[in-house]
Amino acid sequence: EDFVFHPGFLALWPGKTGEVEVTLRSRGVGKYSALLEAVGFNSLHAQCLEVFASVQLPLVRINTHHAHFPVTYLRTASAPMEVELRNESEMPANFNWNIPVNMEACLECQIQ
Repeated sequence: EDFVFHPGFLALWPGKTGEVEVTLRSRGVGKYSALLEAVGFNSLHAQCLEVFASVQLPLVRINTHHAHFPVTYLRTASAPMEVELRNESEMPANFNWNIPVNMEACLECQIQ
């Protein structure tokens, strides 16, 4: 289910109001739209709530597309090079580096 309701049901006395917390937990990425229907027990009357959202994944950008190191020697550390990562999404995200086994593939940055 994409929605979590808390409380899951609510009993209202005549003329009273109540609040329900609705949380969206979408399993898909992109524009989201849905229709929620509140139905009373033993009632033919229902009310609808239209839901719109934008579901995103974190997006990382690297400030360069290559890194050139000067000549280095076996088992000797090279001079460090700085690479800037930028989180361009609207949510916090953790990043780590992944060095692929197939060296013909590019160096990847994974988002957790």
